[in-house]
Amino acid sequence: MDEDRHPLRQVILLLIVTGIMAWSELPDWQRAAIQAKTAARTRRAIAWMARRCGHAAMGDELAGHREAAHAGYSLAYQLSRVRDRL
Repeated sequence: MDEDRHPLRQVILLLIVTGIMAWSELPDWQRAAIQAKTAARTRRAIAWMARRCGHAAMGDELAGHREAAHAGYSLAYQLSRVRDRL
């Protein structure tokens, strides 16, 4: 009876374990290639988010919303720093 109470949790756990097993079976060169590709995509996504935040902050600044502009510029700067650390 308890097993039927949380089938979604069981499916998620099964997917995680399957992913770990598949990852451990990959050759080292393939793991490195996947990690490099994932890092590049992550950097690109963070750069896009920083650019969008900067553009939105510029619009807020031109509209006279100084606090929103400051928050947007701060977020864009922090995103850029995260991107540079990757």
